[in-house]
Amino acid sequence: MPQTFIDLWEGDLCFQHKLDVAPPLDYMSTHTHNCYELLYIIDGNITHVVEDKKYKLNSGDLVFVRPNMYHFIQIDSSSKDYERINIQFDESDINTDMSIIPPSINVINTANNSRLSDIFAKINVYSETFDKEVFFKILRGLITEIVYNISLTESADMREELSVTNPLMTKAIAYINNNLFTIKNVSEIADAVFVTESYLFKLFKKELRKGPKKYITDKRLLAAQRMIKNGEKPTTVFEKCGFNDYTSFYRGYVECFGHSPSQEAINDTKNP
Repeated sequence: MPQTFIDLWEGDLCFQHKLDVAPPLDYMSTHTHNCYELLYIIDGNITHVVEDKKYKLNSGDLVFVRPNMYHFIQIDSSSKDYERINIQFDESDINTDMSIIPPSINVINTANNSRLSDIFAKINVYSETFDKEVFFKILRGLITEIVYNISLTESADMREELSVTNPLMTKAIAYINNNLFTIKNVSEIADAVFVTESYLFKLFKKELRKGPKKYITDKRLLAAQRMIKNGEKPTTVFEKCGFNDYTSFYRGYVECFGHSPSQEAINDTKNP
């Protein structure tokens, strides 16, 4: 039974403190988004799956998710409650260059890093103490502090991946990401990794709970969203992102984001 202690939003900035009591094994679907995400684990018997990697998580682990990365939490046992703090933010929310975080950092154990665990303890207290406007002012500063502390993470505090989901997934995902806007069909990917199209589909559904076509489309839509927010016109963006026609692009955009591409540009103008 899900319980939400705190759920606050301001544009792309989000703070949540949630508890799922005896969560079902299949309760969370795979997803991706254009923002950064910090997931601080308080309790749970869970594994974090991001693209082709799996990390077994413990209490005190901090998961760092980059934009446009497919990920989900896999519940390994319903006998243990799942409690966490979740923060989503855009790079512009904190005015910090996120490239300071090395690409090798995905999961950090904070058991021996009191700086990070103390920040999350403060965030939790502040979320219950101050009103939303004041809290978000404080939160932006604390996110910046978290980011700089993550950049200083020692290798001993980094959680090694539990496993690679499947070597073929690694190859397929690398091929997709290197050719995202030029791939014509799924058979092209299957040929690149020397498997049948049906086997590739089953592999994606098993490991990421999404078919390869959906995986590609969602990543293209996220790229298009970034371009539109940066001032490019939807009528030129759709071709750059590999869509054959504007109608299918428009339909997919509305389904993914809940509004039209042109509305995205209007909303971004209103909220610089």
